[in-house]
Amino acid sequence: MKHVQPLVLVAVAALCLGAGALAGLSAQAKTHAGGKASGMLTFANTLSVGEQAALARILPDGSTDTFALPEGTVLVVTDVIASLNGPAGAGTTRGGLVSPSGIGGVHPYYSFDASQQSQTVIALTSGSVWSVMPEAVNAGDSATAVFLEVHGYLAKDK
Repeated sequence: MKHVQPLVLVAVAALCLGAGALAGLSAQAKTHAGGKASGMLTFANTLSVGEQAALARILPDGSTDTFALPEGTVLVVTDVIASLNGPAGAGTTRGGLVSPSGIGGVHPYYSFDASQQSQTVIALTSGSVWSVMPEAVNAGDSATAVFLEVHGYLAKDK
């Protein structure tokens, strides 16, 4: 029993040091993209093979909502994460963001071998700027369905 007391003192000291270290932390004023954290937006949708669909906004409490770009703003997409949604199929899974009309290019674009990896992460250093709310697309020849997650922020349109 003589050895228990020193162990208890060491555990209490470690907890106090840990609490002291946490007390010195403060929240960042700005995000990695230079904006307020409350200004960051997250969107997501699950896409079957060959599907194009709107993105739902993920609110801070985890609920979802539809979203339209406020007048005079653009959406700057900073990150896109495409994850398998179901069993991995053999072959390539590809898609990305497109205009709601489906006209134009796909950007950012994802492409990965679904039998080799379960997701791909695209981090855009300068961002992809959208003057309309983009939709998500999963190509008709993709190997599997995907869960697409999109992060970004609003900026004033000049």
